Amino acid sequence: MNSAFVLYANDSAQDEEVLILFASSNISAKNVMTGYELGGNSYIRKPFMPRELDAHIKALMKLKGSRRVIDDTNLIKFGTYILDIEHCILKNEKTGDVVLTTLESSLLETLCRSMGETVKRVDLLKTFWNAKDDNKYYASRSLDVFITKLRKKILADPNLEIRTQRGVGIGLFLK
Repeated sequence: MNSAFVLYANDSAQDEEVLILFASSNISAKNVMTGYELGGNSYIRKPFMPRELDAHIKALMKLKGSRRVIDDTNLIKFGTYILDIEHCILKNEKTGDVVLTTLESSLLETLCRSMGETVKRVDLLKTFWNAKDDNKYYASRSLDVFITKLRKKILADPNLEIRTQRGVGIGLFLK
């Protein structure tokens, strides 16, 4: 018997609202039946594609009448975009979701939180590259590369722009 079954079988507390999805490479009829008898709602065979798992979860939630709870404390709306800080995703209805690197997400968050203001270049270098001053050539060039990437990722909203103020810093502005 699979150890996951033992864990659930010995758990005396049951909550009808909890959805249980078994993921196993052992898909014998006996194990599948045991999983369902123990209260499982679905069974997925390993290996699986992440999109397949997502589809199983969405179908289960639909059957249960559940809806996804969105924690909007980690979301920043600016222009036509929503930055999901926790998942490093830039959402836009027109262009869809864009996955950001952790550094891109953090830089964009910093610019969003200072919307309409210029953030000092030296502060960005200290925060993200631990640079002592803005004369660190490689850190400074790296910052420029990341800003260029972010500019390309927000092109779908013509009212937004990331401006560089020479000798001062960088800011996110509405046109």
